[in-house]
Amino acid sequence: MKTAKKFLAVLMCAAMLFGSVAMFGGIASAAYEKQEGLLTFKVREDEAVLVSCAQNAMGEITVPAAVGGVPVKRIAGGEFMVSSGAFEGCKGITKLNLPDSIIEIDNSAFKGCSKLAEINIPAGVTEIGDDCFNGCESLKSIDIPGSVKSIGNYAFDGCKELREVVISDSVTEIGYGAFRCCEKLESVTLSKNITAINSKLFSNCFSLGSVDIPAGVTVIEDNAFANCTSLESVNIP
Repeated sequence: MKTAKKFLAVLMCAAMLFGSVAMFGGIASAAYEKQEGLLTFKVREDEAVLVSCAQNAMGEITVPAAVGGVPVKRIAGGEFMVSSGAFEGCKGITKLNLPDSIIEIDNSAFKGCSKLAEINIPAGVTEIGDDCFNGCESLKSIDIPGSVKSIGNYAFDGCKELREVVISDSVTEIGYGAFRCCEKLESVTLSKNITAINSKLFSNCFSLGSVDIPAGVTVIEDNAFANCTSLESVNIP
């Protein structure tokens, strides 16, 4: 009986240990944590995930392409094991250099980086998550690569210094309020492959003067252009 109890206890401990390392962000993993300067990573056998940056980070930050020989593939967001976006609330960062190894940028990754003026989105990224750049008030320009297929809800909400946006034809979906409150946004080139102008997409874009709606768009939702006080023309196919 005692032997059976000991065996059962061992099995339970093993199950608990496996459960604690089996999941990271919904992907099977046996991750360990590693610190690189101001950055913290969760490292697995085949990828490293940047999970946080010290809140006192200032100026220019460069994310390494690999940690301990393992490629950095993901900037984490407010998901399992991560309470907020990796750089969320880092108000002192002015420039971010991301490596070409990055293929995933999660929700809220850079939310509230109010002094962030410059960042590159690597060519392998396919999705810009919800609230990704929400509140990045100093961001003046953004180059969206041809690999990106979707832009999440409120992704660039409150980017007050953003002047021009060119969305490549690879993008098929732009979320609700994605460019809401971009007060200085003057020019927008939309992907030819979107089918909807979602609610609040450009609301409170006070400087937007004209918009060409792509031919494939079948719906323009409520408040898509609310309070666009400088809007003089909208070309609807």
